[in-house]
Amino acid sequence: MKRFFKIAFLTLVMAICAISAVACSAPAGGENASGLLYKKFKGDDFYTVYGYVQEEGVTEIDIGDYNKDGVVIGAIKAGAFKNNNTLKSVIVPDTVTEIGAGAFAGMQKLEEITLPFVGTSAVSDPSYNDQSSTEKATDVKRTFCYVFGTEAFNYGISVTQKYNSGEGTATYYLPMNLKTVNIMPKEDYAIPMFAFAQNNLVENVVLTEKVVGIGDSAFLGCTALKSVTGVVNVEIIYENAFNGCSNYNVNLAEYTALTEIKDGAFESSGIKTVNLVTGVTYGDRVFKNSALTSVTVNCDKLTYAMFYGCKNLAEIKINVSSLLIKDYALDLQNDAKVCVIKIAGGETAFNGANVVKGSMYKGISDEKTSLSIEEI
Repeated sequence: MKRFFKIAFLTLVMAICAISAVACSAPAGGENASGLLYKKFKGDDFYTVYGYVQEEGVTEIDIGDYNKDGVVIGAIKAGAFKNNNTLKSVIVPDTVTEIGAGAFAGMQKLEEITLPFVGTSAVSDPSYNDQSSTEKATDVKRTFCYVFGTEAFNYGISVTQKYNSGEGTATYYLPMNLKTVNIMPKEDYAIPMFAFAQNNLVENVVLTEKVVGIGDSAFLGCTALKSVTGVVNVEIIYENAFNGCSNYNVNLAEYTALTEIKDGAFESSGIKTVNLVTGVTYGDRVFKNSALTSVTVNCDKLTYAMFYGCKNLAEIKINVSSLLIKDYALDLQNDAKVCVIKIAGGETAFNGANVVKGSMYKGISDEKTSLSIEEI
């Protein structure tokens, strides 16, 4: 009899332990709950999102709302929102430090997404010469498309994402209505190299004051891009950052903290007007083949091929008494509109341009247009 009770008691204890174990590992809200599915995994001190069950009438979700009792959402598993067909907006809080591959795959109705970083984590190298990590600087995991799927779906559109210095490509499928992306990092952050390269879908990118750099080729060939806002603390725009963004009429006056624009940053872009100022270092070919129509010069140098091929450039206001113009800086190429300026020698710098030498330049007095030209 004692043996029987002993066995019964041990069985009861084991059953209680089993129930307790299940309870401890169960997701918040239960397995059958609607909405966000998340739980703590063994060894973690944060919640991980592993799924989402659609809720009737819900089209927006702020994952930060599920932080509770001092425990935050810290990760999102691969495929967590896969094939969701109700959500139009997803906000990922800056408590999240890792997002799995294809976490937002197949989301048919997604129109806007807010992320704390681009790619799988906040590791970011804006330039080959400015690597902040020991990881491969051009890893596809640091591109915007990485958190979307590689499988085609209804209302999806293919995007061939460039990475690895443009030598690598990977095709992903994004919701065709996804037009707005908000990047809201927790710490100072630079948009990684090739982050959005060749994305022909996203129209509006909103940044916060924590974004301090736009990486090399970050928006290369983004022909749909119309606006990038929240750039007040961006200090460096790296090589070819907006090269080929033909619809992006950038207002450089919004970049109030800017110290450097590197080679080809706005080449073939939709920029219309620019004011070159002291305190900013300009690379070569910065505005080559762009849509510029008017330029104001308040700096002491026009760099190599700076306005090369800018066929719509009709006016250059020079507000300095001495200006160094490097080769082909104002080579507007054949069939360009007449660009009215006043110069003193240095014809090779204007090779092929329709420039009226010695003519009175619009709005500039004789005293302001005595230029010192050197051949480099």
